[in-house]
Amino acid sequence: MLQELSRRFELFDSVEVDEVAEKSSKILYPNRVFTVGRPDYFRVSHRAVALRSVSFHLLRYRGVARVDFGRLDHFFLVAIPLRGQVLVRVGERQVHANREVAAVVSPGASLSMTPSGACAVFIVKIRRHVLEGYSACREYAPTAGSLLFEPGMAVTNGPARQWWEIVRCLAEGLDRDDSLLRNPVVVKPAENLLMAALLQAQPNNHARALEPPGDHSATFIREVVDKLETAPEVPRSVVELADQAGVSLRTLQERFRRHLKTSPSRYLTDIRLRRAREDLLSAGPGSRATVTDIAQRYDFSHLSRFSHLYRDRFGETPSDTRSRAHRDHGD
Repeated sequence: MLQELSRRFELFDSVEVDEVAEKSSKILYPNRVFTVGRPDYFRVSHRAVALRSVSFHLLRYRGVARVDFGRLDHFFLVAIPLRGQVLVRVGERQVHANREVAAVVSPGASLSMTPSGACAVFIVKIRRHVLEGYSACREYAPTAGSLLFEPGMAVTNGPARQWWEIVRCLAEGLDRDDSLLRNPVVVKPAENLLMAALLQAQPNNHARALEPPGDHSATFIREVVDKLETAPEVPRSVVELADQAGVSLRTLQERFRRHLKTSPSRYLTDIRLRRAREDLLSAGPGSRATVTDIAQRYDFSHLSRFSHLYRDRFGETPSDTRSRAHRDHGD
């Protein structure tokens, strides 16, 4: 069983309702806290540690009647009590969460938690655009609508148990002074493992699209996709990709159109744009990386062309994204 995050990750420990609501809203997600009848019994602490687009939170509640988060927009959350029980309302659905059952909350759904006495709740927070982007680049068929998970997840057996073991391993690893998870080279694959396991472990409306097609072409398409996803910054031509896959250029292009509804070059461009966006969003006020630096990092040699493609893809300029990231840094 996962031990509680260590005290060095503690962000606050308070007996003041207004302080708890204010600080927790900034760290996790905007919320309102309702207390039970005894003000002297109220106490909430919040510990947190992050990878890059995934963060782990431990909230200990005492004297709390309910926590309302409202509608989630930009994150997926998975909440599992380490101690006690919590009634979690996800939209119109209810999950009786405990050490064996987690609540999975998708963007667009409202969230409220009603603890049953004192409890400690572990929360995995994943940025929406990162998880949806990761899913999209691994889907073999078109999907309708945003990614939505079933709200209840039993973590004591099957694939869900293995996903929970991955979470525990990463959270405990971050508590080490010599943790490899502090190395940027390791962080992205670690997050990809967590997201891939969640997509496979928990029923969702994109699950069928994530299943490879029956013909043998799925194998080399997956190999090409994994190569592009692993190192999108490497300059590549479509001819080189076909040679490396051991197929003709025409076959590669036809299989991409059949399975992914796009061309290899457009697929690579989209990955690079999404990675550039991730870097822009994660660039805090202290970052020295400019828009030009990030564009060139992903082989966009012409800034004007990069800005045009970026605006068409995301509806805003790269500079707009970077400015917003500076304002929202730490949310």
